[in-house]
Amino acid sequence: MAYAPPDQWKRWLCVAIVVAGGLVCVGFAAVFAAEYDAAAAVADWPTTPGEVLECHPSRVETPGVRSRAERYRIQVRFRYEVDGRRYESQRFSPAGGLADKVTADSARDRFPPGAACEVRYDPADPAQAYLTPDLPATAGLPAACLGAAGALLLGLAGWGVWSRRSAEGAG
Repeated sequence: MAYAPPDQWKRWLCVAIVVAGGLVCVGFAAVFAAEYDAAAAVADWPTTPGEVLECHPSRVETPGVRSRAERYRIQVRFRYEVDGRRYESQRFSPAGGLADKVTADSARDRFPPGAACEVRYDPADPAQAYLTPDLPATAGLPAACLGAAGALLLGLAGWGVWSRRSAEGAG
C-alpha cells in the first residue's frame, strides 16, 4: 500500500464518517417508511361490526420535558367477531393511541362504552385489529427527514471525493 500523507488520511476519514452517517440516516428512513406503510395498510383491511367496552383518554406526562402541546394516550377496549370467533383488542389506531387533546376528546365522544363500532382486522391474523385506521398527518415525516438527511450526507461525501479528485487532476 502506498504511503499517504496525513492530510489525505484525515480527508478520507471525514468522507468515511459522512458516508457512514448518510447510510445510517437512509437505513433509519427505510425502517420508518416500512412502519408507515404497514400502518397505512390498515385502511385497506376488512371491517366487521364491534362493540366498544371502554374508551378513555389519559394525559401522558413526560418527566423533564416542557411542551405546550398536551399529549394523551387513548386507552380503548373493544370486542368483535370474525368467522364466528370472538376477539378483544386494545389497539386504538396504528399511530399507537397517542393524540392531542381535540382528538382524544373526539375519540371519547365517538366511542362511548356500549357503542357499536366498525373494527378493522388483519385478514391473516384476525386477533390484530384497530378501532380506527387514522394516522396523524405527520406520520411519514421521520422517514422523509431522515431520507433527506441521508441523501444530503451521501451527496456531500460524493462531492468531497469528486472535488478533491478534480483538483488533483487539474494540478
